[in-house]
Amino acid sequence: MNLTGKIRKVVQVLSGGDNEVTLDPYGGMAISSLLPKYAQLNAAGKIFAFDMSGGTAIAPTVAIPTTTPSWAIYNANPGGGPTIFLLWAGISSESGTLGLGLALMGAVAIGPQTAASSSYSGTIINCLDGSQKKPNAYLVNDVALLGGAPAWVTLVARDQVSAISVGSGLAVEVGGLLSCPPGGKLCFDVVAPVGTTALFDANLIIAEVQM
Repeated sequence: MNLTGKIRKVVQVLSGGDNEVTLDPYGGMAISSLLPKYAQLNAAGKIFAFDMSGGTAIAPTVAIPTTTPSWAIYNANPGGGPTIFLLWAGISSESGTLGLGLALMGAVAIGPQTAASSSYSGTIINCLDGSQKKPNAYLVNDVALLGGAPAWVTLVARDQVSAISVGSGLAVEVGGLLSCPPGGKLCFDVVAPVGTTALFDANLIIAEVQM
């Protein structure tokens, strides 16, 4: 059986019918997804949530960050180990009066970073398959990045009104566009006016994958 025949056989098994195999202009083959987007990663115990709402909430920064992000996930795996991919990021107001405007920004630190061996106090980290698995990673705050200032990107933003708005925030699916190898850091910051003692919690979802 030639390659085309083998591919058609796979499609028959997946679809239960005799569907034609078609390629896109770049030679890629389109196959309908039979599972939710992150189902296989989750079933393999590779997706983890970081929740720091059990600790002290953090004030926003009023300027675009450079080398001192408020938050970072440190990849503590040894060289050659799994890479960490950011799938989702969110922030929520815990207390105070928010200022005008709100943005969640992210970056990937350049090169190896200062090691961390524990997370921010009160941080809860768990696998989203309901198991006891833990990633070899830590959520830290007030870090100083090595290697110079990385490129910061706006993950999500809005024209936040100035008001007392507990629970208000931002959430965005990043889908793995930001990643870091062992020894690296994924960085985050809430950029907004300080308002009147505005404080935020951070919630992050990663995938830890051996590449």
